[in-house]
Amino acid sequence: MGSPWYSRDIAAVADTTGVLTQLFPTGADKARMTSTVAAYPPATSGSVRRAIHGRIDRMQITGDGTNSGILELWDVGGTDRGAIQSGGGSNINNGDLLSAAYATANGKLIGKINVLATGAGAALVDSWADVPFNNGLAVRFISSAGVVSVAPFVQGGFMIQEVHS
Repeated sequence: MGSPWYSRDIAAVADTTGVLTQLFPTGADKARMTSTVAAYPPATSGSVRRAIHGRIDRMQITGDGTNSGILELWDVGGTDRGAIQSGGGSNINNGDLLSAAYATANGKLIGKINVLATGAGAALVDSWADVPFNNGLAVRFISSAGVVSVAPFVQGGFMIQEVHS
């Protein structure tokens, strides 16, 4: 059984050229990492997070009740080193965003799901159940406005590496 990564709000982007958000559990968010430098290895010791292979047990998707759109799920992992690239970047140690160009070149679209604007908190539960991925999980919510809440239950999918200088 997978571990809950807990809910995370994903802001809307206008179209398929918008950035994707790399998913990590709440305990591995960038604010908790002690090493968030562009250079690797870091000058000081610290924790570096990495997206890796895993399996989605289930995923809960909840719309904001006002805005409809399309949620895309990608099998893609950003890099843990190097400067953030223009257009949203690919560096998940410094940030959570992946550019559309990076995702297209290095990832695979797993699927899309319509998020409807019907009623507050309209939830779609257990979408993308029992889905393996090789590189990491990222999502993009395509809509004119709003947010969608994504709460995956995942086996694996990330690692924290302690780097010592």
